[in-house]
Amino acid sequence: MSGMKLYVWEESFSDYTDGLAVVIAPDSETARDLLRKKIGYNHSDLAKRPDEYELTEARAFYVHGGG
Repeated sequence: MSGMKLYVWEESFSDYTDGLAVVIAPDSETARDLLRKKIGYNHSDLAKRPDEYELTEARAFYVHGGG
């Protein structure tokens, strides 16, 4: 998996509350393309710049449920 990065769109893809999208890809355009295919359409939040992380160390993310 050399050269891959983790792309994270936080506080995005909102409906009632914010959503989260996570993609592992070699670059941000490939990440957007993969996510676009998964979602099934070109969501406006794909224009946002995702957080980008090299996959050289362990990382943790979470989304706290609302209520």
